[in-house]
Amino acid sequence: MPANRPRRELIDVKLPAGFDPSRHEQALTKLIEKTHGPGWEIENINLARSTATASRMVEINEVIEQEHDADEIQLKLSKNTRPGDGEKTAVKLESQHEGYFLTEFEPYLGYAVLTRLSPNTVRARGALSVALGVKPWEVAVKPRKDGGFTVGLPKSYVPSKHDEKLQEVAESVIGKMGWYVKTNAHALSADIIPSDPPTFPAAFKYPLSQMTRLNNDERLLLATSLGKTGDEPGDTLFLDFEASPHTQLNGTTGSGKTVTINSILAGALAAKYEIAVLDVPHKAVDFLPFKKYVRSGFWGCDSLEAAATVATLVYEEGQRRAKVLATHGVTKIQELPASIRPRPILVVMDELSGLFQPDDIPKGVPKDHPFVVSAMQANATRAILMGATLKLAAEMRFVGIRLLLSTQVANATTGIPPKLRSLLSNKLLQGVNPTKAQRGQVFNDPTQVPEVPSNVRADSKVSKGVGVLEMEGQDPVVYKSFYASPAEYVEMLDKLGTPTTLTPSPSAADIARIAQPEESGGADEPASRMRPEYGGFGRDEKQAPRRNDGLSGAAAAAHDLRVQAGGQKQGIEEDFS
Repeated sequence: MPANRPRRELIDVKLPAGFDPSRHEQALTKLIEKTHGPGWEIENINLARSTATASRMVEINEVIEQEHDADEIQLKLSKNTRPGDGEKTAVKLESQHEGYFLTEFEPYLGYAVLTRLSPNTVRARGALSVALGVKPWEVAVKPRKDGGFTVGLPKSYVPSKHDEKLQEVAESVIGKMGWYVKTNAHALSADIIPSDPPTFPAAFKYPLSQMTRLNNDERLLLATSLGKTGDEPGDTLFLDFEASPHTQLNGTTGSGKTVTINSILAGALAAKYEIAVLDVPHKAVDFLPFKKYVRSGFWGCDSLEAAATVATLVYEEGQRRAKVLATHGVTKIQELPASIRPRPILVVMDELSGLFQPDDIPKGVPKDHPFVVSAMQANATRAILMGATLKLAAEMRFVGIRLLLSTQVANATTGIPPKLRSLLSNKLLQGVNPTKAQRGQVFNDPTQVPEVPSNVRADSKVSKGVGVLEMEGQDPVVYKSFYASPAEYVEMLDKLGTPTTLTPSPSAADIARIAQPEESGGADEPASRMRPEYGGFGRDEKQAPRRNDGLSGAAAAAHDLRVQAGGQKQGIEEDFS
């Protein structure tokens, strides 16, 4: 069996009368050895107390007696051994004892320990010592039954400095992807644990039966994060509107954006939100199951004019709510009495680039040409939509209006200005292979946002609905959205008695008032959103009057263009009939 480590002894002795350190120290040492035995050295002298402290190491043999197959050898070091002699001592002793390696080196205490180590343990110890910036014998490494290692960390260990390097060693040198390190900084210990890499199931089923419990005014169920290790499940994630009311969702075609938006819409309706939905007409089919649940007049998917109208109607509703708050002397709707408190509104705008990106104005074409007039009319309508969206994001948080804006790309050249993106604090990028440029366009600090691991990217089933996010008050994570079919959402929402409407689309009168070039009709009627203060082009009194069909100016030209295009198409069809 291994013997105990060498022991250091200390004694205090009384100084003789008239003791002078410069003259009598050697004599004092001989006196101590005569009284207490050999090997003592004077460590310090306290003249004020007339005492001296001496120390010695208990003598041990050069190699302590042991059985032939012992795993540990203890050796006495030369008195002249210094801390810097560690590498030289290791080479010397390890060459004399094959299969043993220096594991303890205590030159001040006068001993060293050699331990029998397996090749895997030696390799692990070497890699860990490099990561920690210490000598191999300063890292104690023992195999675990599961194939991992228990590690004794040096006193110089600092989590912020060393944890990433330890994880790299665990995955790249000692084990493989999925292995992880669990450290205890206080105990200066760590475990390197074998595991498969964290991943997701093919789908996370939306907990339909718990919709009302999981969603409320301040947060909506969003997704599940990727576990930190293969042995740990991920966390449930929520859109926290108390931290930030507005969200930007980016993702390429096929990344599952619509599935994510559907789950958020369903959760909002279960929490008794009012909803508004805006989209380009050819994509409106994605949200048709929710059309009957929108607030009356808040379905902005039938045309660009309808989208601009709905955004403005939501803003006008926000202004009405602000007046109610002022009347009651409160600063946000949560402070209103429950009997008059309005429900929060979730505004979902999909295909934002298609809604915002201006049409090109043909060069070298007369300004009154139908193509030019049509493009100018569309761009004027987009200006109305953009202006209302900016105001909603900047001004309407306190009245309970939240925005979810979705698009494939997000930069100024495609119609999303930086001043709007800066107001969307919750940022989601869906898809497993985004480019560096896409990450830079979405996140405030892309370097702090993790990337989707290769094992998740490589699995076509697992990768559906996966992305990365950066949200206020949360660490950036990899996530996977919840899934349920639109029919399942509708069935559950109907069971919950979710209100529906027979008039989801904005009225023709509202579209004419807001999205067409028309002055206000009276003192009580809001000014047209085509006026300059709304980013549009107000009518001039000298312009020609409206035609019998009620149209004039750009609207009339655009109408004629569509009729002309329809006639040309009909003529071609007749030619080939």
